[in-house]
Amino acid sequence: MNTLITSLVLVLLCLNLASQTAAKKKPSPPPPKPSSPIYFKSPPPPRQSPPPPRVEPSPPPPPPIYSPPPPPPMHSLPPPFYHHSPRHPVHHYKYKSPPPPTHYPAPVHHKFKSPPPPVHHYKYKSPPPPVYSPPPAVHSPPPPPPVHSPPPPKHRYYYSSPPPPPPPRHHY
Repeated sequence: MNTLITSLVLVLLCLNLASQTAAKKKPSPPPPKPSSPIYFKSPPPPRQSPPPPRVEPSPPPPPPIYSPPPPPPMHSLPPPFYHHSPRHPVHHYKYKSPPPPTHYPAPVHHKFKSPPPPVHHYKYKSPPPPVYSPPPAVHSPPPPPPVHSPPPPKHRYYYSSPPPPPPPRHHY
């Protein structure tokens, strides 16, 4: 019991000593300044608040492992209120599809085949009958040959094409 009391007294003395040394170490307040005339100063400008921190955009979420395909469009026409609005009157005509692009080849229709090349059936024009001339005299020289031979007879075809149109005339 005696040792307990002595240990308590020692602890109290240590605490008292520690508080006294702490009070000595505190700096004394500065001496008051000599009074100066009071001037009313304008209030300092308000401090600008620091700009808000930048919010970095979050990266897009990763795509799902399986995404169902989008539903097919129900119809190619616009909705009914669009179709009957005053700006979009109902058009009573059949829809024409746009022409195909020009760089595609033209469609080939096999329904109508081109006719086979015509077989040429020649219609010969018989030469005119020779004009009767009296026999030449015995001692006369033979007649001179003609300068230009007559053109060969023209063939007429059953499948002949019409003559080409005349060239266009230029009006100046």
